Amino acid sequence: MSTTSYRTGTTGSQWPPSYNSTTAAVGANTDRSIGQPPDFDPPTPPTSPPWGPPVPRSEISTQPWPFSDAGGTTVVDQSEKKRSLATKWFLAGIVVALLIIIAILGGVFGSRLASQNSSSSNGSSTGDSGNEPGEIVNQGKPTAFPDPSGGGGNSGGNATPTSPTDSSPTFESSSVCQGNICPSLLSVAQYASPPTAFLFGLGQDNAVWYRTTNGEKWLSDWESLGGDMISQPSAASLDNNLVDVFVYARNNTIQTKRFYNGKWNDTWSELGKATSSPPYAVACGDSQLDVVIRGTSGGLHRIYYKPYAGWSAWESHGGGLSSYPVVGCGPGPWRLAVLGYRGTTQPLFTSTWLGAWTGWVEIGGDFRGQLAIASRITEESFVFGITVNRTMEYYNWTKSGDADTNKLVDLGGSFQSTPVVFVSGPDRLDVLAVGRDDRLKHKALIGQTWAEKWQDLGGAFNSTPAVVSLGGGKVSVYGLGVNGTLFHGTWKVTKEFEWSGGPDWLADGGELSLMGMKFSGF
Repeated sequence: MSTTSYRTGTTGSQWPPSYNSTTAAVGANTDRSIGQPPDFDPPTPPTSPPWGPPVPRSEISTQPWPFSDAGGTTVVDQSEKKRSLATKWFLAGIVVALLIIIAILGGVFGSRLASQNSSSSNGSSTGDSGNEPGEIVNQGKPTAFPDPSGGGGNSGGNATPTSPTDSSPTFESSSVCQGNICPSLLSVAQYASPPTAFLFGLGQDNAVWYRTTNGEKWLSDWESLGGDMISQPSAASLDNNLVDVFVYARNNTIQTKRFYNGKWNDTWSELGKATSSPPYAVACGDSQLDVVIRGTSGGLHRIYYKPYAGWSAWESHGGGLSSYPVVGCGPGPWRLAVLGYRGTTQPLFTSTWLGAWTGWVEIGGDFRGQLAIASRITEESFVFGITVNRTMEYYNWTKSGDADTNKLVDLGGSFQSTPVVFVSGPDRLDVLAVGRDDRLKHKALIGQTWAEKWQDLGGAFNSTPAVVSLGGGKVSVYGLGVNGTLFHGTWKVTKEFEWSGGPDWLADGGELSLMGMKFSGF
């Protein structure tokens, strides 16, 4: 799950892995000409035409029969020879005519096919690094994404794919989210300036992969950070030119890797601590980065990083959680808020930091899947979740803890993914989730008023969506196809509740895992 805070810039959990394509060297040129043997004598060219002067029709010629065992002569009627030659020319003419007819028919059908492809296409493909982020895809019947390049592998999406469309909500095979609540498999860490976003995911090879964009074009191809991991990553940016990514490794430790001033650390660093959930990271401003996990006994564990001070020790805060814990930046003195649910009916619990932890407070409800949290500069915090009935509910609180807002509110809908919420203006937030028809749904809160209905944005999602703010009121939403290929669409956020501009779905390559870390209660 991912959040974005308008107050603090970037927070954790949204964007994918990378791949460096390689090329094989071609061998040196070889002289393949064939020489003549040393005793070869070239033939002497004839001094006159080999066929000699014309022979009258009535004359008879004799010559050795080349396939006769014995010598002898054969009488050849020149009129018969002429008729044979005419027959050969007639047959040759028929063959030429057939070839011409085939060529004409091929041209007609080829022209029709090209016309159909042209009318169904949304545009032409673009290159990879340094070009538009992906390729405009056809609006025909969608199927599973192919390998991202002609040679397969994790390269950057140069093949022409088929992909989710507004006219057909699913691939030929249904989303892996069907019957489940899909978790957050993608994580985004974004700079405030320059506008650079890192998109992370767990590769099908169990390594962490990522790719970067400035919102207008991809800045890199897919690249691998290596590792042998078993959970989806979570990333956060504490400052410009600084990104930290966290993941649970197969050796039962939380591991992290840092990108600083254009370069990644050479190796993964261990933070220790066994977990039964993926790590969840958030950076509130530029002074502290927090990571929370659910321990093997269900309790909440937290570790934090401060510039120049380094990492703290792990803290244990109890809780007996049955969900992923999430942490967000609260308004005013509510520096941090950690949320999760527990128990047989999965009610929501929260613990907040006011210079000290408040302890766990029960809010209620009955939830499934991961939670989403965000704060507006109006000093309000919101947490969203999917209920046992697959509707979406939220809870919000203010700096003063206004009792009127301390209740769960039902937003309706029918969903099969974790919610994603982000702040797109001083008094606006937008929430997204995948509907049970595999399509992306959107709803906005402006001031204290919600949109009347869920906006259908189309697509065919196999993961919780991930959001990247592009500036200028534009947002891109990323998802995974049935084989782990990344795709995205872009919209304009206006003063209206609904986003404008239907997307041309773009394919962005990659081979990411659809098997996020799961546990009881998920």
